[in-house]
Amino acid sequence: MEKGDIILEVEPIVSSAEQSPFFAEAVDTNIRTAKTKVMVKDGETIVIGGLLRTEKTKRSTKVPVLGDIFPFLFKNRAETGKKTDLVMFLTPKIITEKEAKEMVEKEKTRIEKK
Repeated sequence: MEKGDIILEVEPIVSSAEQSPFFAEAVDTNIRTAKTKVMVKDGETIVIGGLLRTEKTKRSTKVPVLGDIFPFLFKNRAETGKKTDLVMFLTPKIITEKEAKEMVEKEKTRIEKK
């Protein structure tokens, strides 16, 4: 390892909740996670991706009464799909003690202005 190298251990977690299709009061939780360890130079950017999610939704509509009698004429079924991918860009930077103090002072000033 050379001077200016940074080792990152990153474990992004993405979670979502949706109502359970089986129990009215319950919630189903979906969790996606990735774990990686990478070495990068000070100030360089790394990209982490691959937290994929695919959702499929089925929907059915019909005209009351007629949809039951003539479903081929008065009923509609549709299926939609959605894919998402979380991509993160990380740029680590080594800071000196002096830079850290300056950052703290700036943040204190910013918070006091609120």
